[in-house]
Parts: sequence; C-alpha cells; structure tokens
Amino acid sequence: MPLARNPYPRRARAHRPGAAQPVRAVLAALGAMLWRWLLALDRWQALALMIAGTIYLGGAVGMEFIAGEYLTHIDPHHAGVTDLRRDLLATLEETLEMTGLILLIQALVKTPRQAGETGMSGKKNGTASLV
Repeated sequence: MPLARNPYPRRARAHRPGAAQPVRAVLAALGAMLWRWLLALDRWQALALMIAGTIYLGGAVGMEFIAGEYLTHIDPHHAGVTDLRRDLLATLEETLEMTGLILLIQALVKTPRQAGETGMSGKKNGTASLV
C-alpha cells in the first residue's frame, strides 16, 4: 500500500541564489557602525565577541544555506518530506546558534579582569566559578 501524502505539508524556504546579498549588506553596515566600539574594548573581550558572532552567524546563515540547498534536492515540491540528514542539519544549525549566544553572554558578563584571573576555562584556584 503506497504512503499517503501529507495533507498539511510544512512550507520550507527554498534556497535562492541571490539571498546572500541582503545579508552581506546588513552585516557590512552593522560592522561599520560597531567597529570603533569593538576597538575600544579590551582585546580579550573583543576577541570573545567576534568568536561568538562568527559561531552564531555560521549557524544562522551558513547552515541555513546548506540545509536549504539540501532541502530543495530532497523535497522540491515542499511536500513535507523529512529524513535523518535534514534533521541533523537543523540540529547542527540550532546548536551553533545556541553556542554563539552562550559565548556572547559569557563575553558580556565577564569583565576582562575576571577573564585574566580565571582564564577561558572558568576555573579559579582549582575550583569552578559560575561566571
């Protein structure tokens, strides 16, 4: 017996080749506005913010494009087809976004003085600290 089509298909965003252009323009404008502020920060905090932003955008933009391209190959008619690889790509995308946000919060909460005392591991004199 053949499988019935899903009567309520999820609408997936199809990958569009020109979709990266507006994203690049927004990122360039935002980078230009925040560049002087970033240079005024301590070196540790600026580096931590840039790493967090790179990880977050890698998940939000990069993995979105990869997953969208894959989705157009397995489900060109947006019939709600799902498979393990698509689910793993979505999980990786969300994990990168959450990791970037956690690192951003850590970089904003820790002062450079605390970062020098505890290092990147968050340990102080052999004991773990919350922040």
